[in-house]
Amino acid sequence: MTKTTHKAFVSWLTTLGGIFVLLVLCFVGSHQYLLFHSITETLSVVVLIGVFIIFWNTRQFVENPYFLFIGAACLFIGSIDMLHMLAYKGMGVFSGYDANLPTQLWIAGRYLHSLSFLAASFLVRRKLKVNWVLLGFTIVTLLLILSIFYWGIFPDCFVEGQGLTPFKRISEYIISFIFLLSVWLMWRRRRTFERPILLWISGSLLVAAGSELAFTLYIDVYGFANLLGHILKIVWIYFLYRAFVEIGLREPYSLLFRGLKQSETALRASEERYRLISRIASDYFYSLSVSPGGALAVAWVAGAFEQITGYATEDMSIDKWAALIHPDDLPLTRQITQAALAGQSSEFEYRIRTRTGEVRWLLDHNLPIWDAAQGRVTFILGAAKDITERKRAEEVLRVALEESRQRRAEVEALLEGTRAILEPHSFAVAAQFIFDACKNLIDATSGYVALLTPDGAENEVLFLDAGGLPCTVDPELPMPIRGLRAEAYRNNTVVYDNTFPQSDWMRFLPNGHVRLENVLFAPLAIEGQVVGLLGLANKPGGFTDHDARMASAFGELAAIALRNSRTLDALQESEARYRSLFEDSPISLWAEDFSAAKAYIDTLRAAGVSDLRGYFEAHPEALVHCAAAVKVFDVNQATLDLFRAEAKPELFGGLGKFFERESYEVFREELVALAEGRPWFESETVRLPLVGLPMPCIVRVSIAPGYEKTWSKVLASVIDITERKRAEAERERLVAALDAFAHTVAHDLKNPLNGVIGFAEILEIDLGDSASDDTRHCLQQIVQSGGKMQQIIDELLLLASVRRLADVKVKPLNMGMIVHEALGRLSHMIEQRRAEIVLPDTWPTASGYAPWIEAVWVNYISNALKYGGQPPRVELGAGVEPAGMIRFWVQDNGRGLDSQDQARLFTPFTRLEPGKAEGYGLGLSIVQRIVERLGGQVSVESQKGQGSRFSFTLPVPTD
Repeated sequence: MTKTTHKAFVSWLTTLGGIFVLLVLCFVGSHQYLLFHSITETLSVVVLIGVFIIFWNTRQFVENPYFLFIGAACLFIGSIDMLHMLAYKGMGVFSGYDANLPTQLWIAGRYLHSLSFLAASFLVRRKLKVNWVLLGFTIVTLLLILSIFYWGIFPDCFVEGQGLTPFKRISEYIISFIFLLSVWLMWRRRRTFERPILLWISGSLLVAAGSELAFTLYIDVYGFANLLGHILKIVWIYFLYRAFVEIGLREPYSLLFRGLKQSETALRASEERYRLISRIASDYFYSLSVSPGGALAVAWVAGAFEQITGYATEDMSIDKWAALIHPDDLPLTRQITQAALAGQSSEFEYRIRTRTGEVRWLLDHNLPIWDAAQGRVTFILGAAKDITERKRAEEVLRVALEESRQRRAEVEALLEGTRAILEPHSFAVAAQFIFDACKNLIDATSGYVALLTPDGAENEVLFLDAGGLPCTVDPELPMPIRGLRAEAYRNNTVVYDNTFPQSDWMRFLPNGHVRLENVLFAPLAIEGQVVGLLGLANKPGGFTDHDARMASAFGELAAIALRNSRTLDALQESEARYRSLFEDSPISLWAEDFSAAKAYIDTLRAAGVSDLRGYFEAHPEALVHCAAAVKVFDVNQATLDLFRAEAKPELFGGLGKFFERESYEVFREELVALAEGRPWFESETVRLPLVGLPMPCIVRVSIAPGYEKTWSKVLASVIDITERKRAEAERERLVAALDAFAHTVAHDLKNPLNGVIGFAEILEIDLGDSASDDTRHCLQQIVQSGGKMQQIIDELLLLASVRRLADVKVKPLNMGMIVHEALGRLSHMIEQRRAEIVLPDTWPTASGYAPWIEAVWVNYISNALKYGGQPPRVELGAGVEPAGMIRFWVQDNGRGLDSQDQARLFTPFTRLEPGKAEGYGLGLSIVQRIVERLGGQVSVESQKGQGSRFSFTLPVPTD
């Protein structure tokens, strides 16, 4: 059996034994309660006194004051429990007392028990004087005993025949609460206890609280509730025994000497760490003896000397040691040695050469040992640490810091150049900023910025910095593109030469030029085309590839500045043109800010409004608000003249002051159009000038490019159409008069014409066979010409009537009946030409005006009969199209039309075959006007040799 298995077996055996003991005690309590009570209380007293004995005899070792305080309390708790046992009913020790006495002693003992554990919870981290604790418990215990036995002032706890008093019951509840509070406080300070001890004490206090609750229920001191309370007392006494007595004797380090154990553990851990550090340390230690004459000798060397130097410690002498030191550091080490001989300790760094020739750094700290009796230094103790890696890291860090400073300087210089681009400077000013930043960063002393002339042949120097050196060259002289500059221009790359005085480029310098030791040229390129140069010269030490890269970056900045300058010039020129066009335009132009109105519309949409038109119709006040929110911020001279204002500010402000009631309807549609993202909106409306009557006008608005998200700039044009309205009214009046005149003329012409035709027909009948052929031919010509004149008059009347759409009633059409009537009118022509007419079984219902649509069918079918095949085959049909339209068509079998003929078909007075066709070319133009007035469109589809299809569309009827 293993040790673990044995321990588990013993634990189970102990548990079973405890359960057996409890069962035996329960049996005894049910038959001989006084014996049971005596055994229970005796066990309690023994355990409590045992706890006191353990802690009293080990008090000098116990570091946790909690255990000292509880150990002292157990003596006095056990004493009161002993009196309680002796005073119990039936013991006969204290004569003249009833069951109230043991109950009083019980409550006194439990108050002392619970309050002791509560007080101990606050003493975990405090110093404790045991003698004063014993004195305090002695005084409290004596006061409790005297208050019960001598003074008789302790409250009654039990009355014979009645049971427990309210004081007893309330006290039990209070004591139970104190036990629970003590458990909570212990767990808050659980790190100061070993876990097994914490669990056993907590269990003891929790069971004690349950025991007290059981003692609130009994009426008879020999009753079941009293029995249960004492059984629970045995349990919590056992838990207390496990916590303090068993663990205290078996594992004293866990209870009595826990602090000492922790200190020992920490000490061992510290020793282990020191041992490990010593094993891996790269230090070595030494001692030098000093003779009376000041000569040094190696007394001993210990540590990692051989690992560092490669030499054995036993072979080391002062001379060999000195040979290890780097020659450059020998003066320092000699100076330090003299200071040590004078009694001065030092810490210094120096280099040595190892056996393999490697140079390593050491940090040496020496401490001279002064002998007062001899009045001199007799020993020098020292410790040396290998700091080679640290030195290397410091060097890497130094280089990194230097590079970081360089990068910071480069970034700051680039930012300075970028600021020159972002701020609104002319190119000359921006180029000067960029050049200075580049020159200072690279440490050049002179240079220039030049731009290429338009013909690309020369440099034009924008500015020159001679760096304080004399230069007598005339700046007006041309600077041809040659030498090293030409390389930069040609290859669009940075070039430099650090041996310029010895190069062939020197021959291109004019007399009096600044002396150049070295030069660098960086191109300024826009869209890949070199337009100028940034030149630098006379850098101490010469230029590097890094300088070339930085100069290239500044060249790009200068090119951007040049492009921005040119763009700004173009923009200013464009702005000037725009301003000129705006101000000089003969049309009234407005610049308006709709941003507040858009914000209001966005708020409506966020609130769930999807139908803006419907919302504005239901809330006209919202429309008024939006009109007032639109601000006019600029107008042109034409606007001042049109609205009779003397200065622009008179027209600035809210747009609503120019509106009449009907203006808001147009403004509503304007807002809806802009909200739907339409590029522009145009409509007729009425505006109010500052002086005069309301003015009819056409307003066109559009959001300026770039302001689509904010609507902060909306351009509007206003055209006064007062004169046009007057002209339209006059035209309507004249047309109406002309219509009346046309009807009158038509009526006056048709009556005599009908008479002429009638008389000619009668005359032909009367003459009969007696008429000559010439006479009969003349009479037939009169009848035919009269018929043609009647057709022309009818077409002119129809053309005039089409204008008056308001006079007709548009309704659903019975298209089958209309087609039947049209075919009836053409029956003579159909019979004469032996034509075949093909009709559909059903017709879809369209909306229109029946007399006009009959005229359309007559025109289309008659044309198909005239221009169809021999004999004509005419097919009629219809089909439903998208967008609520129906298309009706007439298909013939003629020879078809080319694209040029199709383009001229619907033009008035157009005849494609004047010599063959009848009529005067009004029919199709009348058809087009009729269909368009009814909301449809006409069209033709034709190919040579395949006939033609003429069609027209009409809308589907609405409910």
